[in-house]
Amino acid sequence: MSWTTAVLLVALCASAIATVIDTRRCSGTYDKCSVTEVRVTPCARSSQCIVKQGTNITLSFDFTPQFAATQLQTLAYSRGIPFAGQETNACLFTTCPAVSGQSQTLNYELAITSKIPAGLHPFEWKVWNVDNELGEVCCFSTSIRIKRNKKQK
Repeated sequence: MSWTTAVLLVALCASAIATVIDTRRCSGTYDKCSVTEVRVTPCARSSQCIVKQGTNITLSFDFTPQFAATQLQTLAYSRGIPFAGQETNACLFTTCPAVSGQSQTLNYELAITSKIPAGLHPFEWKVWNVDNELGEVCCFSTSIRIKRNKKQK
């Protein structure tokens, strides 16, 4: 089996077990993008994902920017604070350059470290044009419940 075939099979399997989650637009009217679907693995419920500290989640979302951009940046936030250790170059996880009106998918693995306290967390994900951070943004919000991983000390 070729490397390309293996990667395709893994992606298909991951998308088959991913849960489409409920999301809403971020607060503010600067969003120049439509987010059509957000998938999270592992996640058992669409209304609220429950994840354990010390694990990773795989997040994929389909979005259509209403702007063109040669370079995109991305960050996930909780209560306005970025999750630690994120790679911010969105072009590593989606197609660049972004074309206005053309749908694309961003695939990202996010570490839920033990430093993030257990509890219900508001969660925002943003993707933006490096050259126009305030005016050309894609953003969605949801919430995740983080549970303490009893196997960790």
